[in-house]
Amino acid sequence: MCLEIVVTLAADAETSVSARSLAGQSGLVVKDQVFEGKKSLQLSRAGGCSCDFLSDAADFDAEHWALEPEALPAFGAAAAHLARVAKRFSVVAHWLGGDRPRRSVHIGAAAFERLVLDNRVGNNVLYHVGQCRQGTAE
Repeated sequence: MCLEIVVTLAADAETSVSARSLAGQSGLVVKDQVFEGKKSLQLSRAGGCSCDFLSDAADFDAEHWALEPEALPAFGAAAAHLARVAKRFSVVAHWLGGDRPRRSVHIGAAAFERLVLDNRVGNNVLYHVGQCRQGTAE
């Protein structure tokens, strides 16, 4: 079992973001993949799964992931680049094979970047970034 951090651009995003461009902007390893039938981008620090984001204190049953503090600026840079270029995207950090129910949250780009930098990324929370509806997180 592994952590997987996956970005999916909104179908009506203003532009597409390549794995190469996102890697260049963030310093992360970014790979193309298909996630739940949609073209997506998987993030890691050194290649492979996203487990290299996890700190030693991480618990796959916790409400929020405990990520390595030194990984947060790169993850935040990826979020900022996606917000700037694509405007609308989704992100989920989930445990492969885990049984935690997924929930969805609509959130503004600045709020999502702050959540990343504050090390408060939810476990199996699908963040719809830049796709806020009235009455949702900004």
